[in-house]
Amino acid sequence: MPCNDKTYVKSVDEFLKDLYLYIGEKEEKGITHFFRGHADEEWDLLPSVFRDGNLSDEENLFYQSSSLLSEEFSSDMTTFDKLVKMQHYRLPTRLLDVTYNPLVALFFACCDDNSKDKDASVLCFKTKSHDIKNYDSDCVTMLSNLAKCEESTSRWELVHQIKQERNFEESRIKEEHWNCYFFVNPKRNNERIKAQSGAFIIVGGVSNNTEIITKRVIKHNITELSKEIHIHKGDKEKILNQLDILGINNGTLYCDMEYKFREISKK
Repeated sequence: MPCNDKTYVKSVDEFLKDLYLYIGEKEEKGITHFFRGHADEEWDLLPSVFRDGNLSDEENLFYQSSSLLSEEFSSDMTTFDKLVKMQHYRLPTRLLDVTYNPLVALFFACCDDNSKDKDASVLCFKTKSHDIKNYDSDCVTMLSNLAKCEESTSRWELVHQIKQERNFEESRIKEEHWNCYFFVNPKRNNERIKAQSGAFIIVGGVSNNTEIITKRVIKHNITELSKEIHIHKGDKEKILNQLDILGINNGTLYCDMEYKFREISKK
């Protein structure tokens, strides 16, 4: 359901106080919280492959990326691994980045130079811990391999794609999961994922109707978008400076030498 718990904060201190009121001093047993920063509070909660008509070209995008980045993909064993790598390079995928660390989400809400004139938001998700999928689960394998199928995919085609990477009984294909989404705990073999305490939402669906996909992400029954913390555009720079004091900046979160040198040049 749409989130009714919305607040505005002006500093890291206010953000943390608001967060403690939301979560409580002790996290609820069996519940896991995830966070995502939106540099523009008007952004839809929508994976990039469902934007700008990309879905109709998803299969081509996947195979072209695998071909052009073959050396980068050589160590990626599964389709989900490849989608994570594509996400890393900002190619359209059916993944959404989230984090276990709310301060990381706050950083990403404030750091986008192209959205300096927009109010931002941190989206707070609450899900049952046992509903979180591991990177090699059946559900993640199934939704990942939709990326290798035509838009009007069939059960047979999906099974065929999955069997190219692992043994998989056709009876384990649950078509009701095609239009679900799941939080995914990824491999920790990526320095950026480790630095950002990263995780993903993988979204099913073969529809180009963004309204349907957006509502599915927000309304799916395994979780809910339970809180939004908003940041006024005029407070972004101050919050970034406060986060920098806490060691949260481009250099520490991206790990790439380019970003590290950028942070050094600012000092």
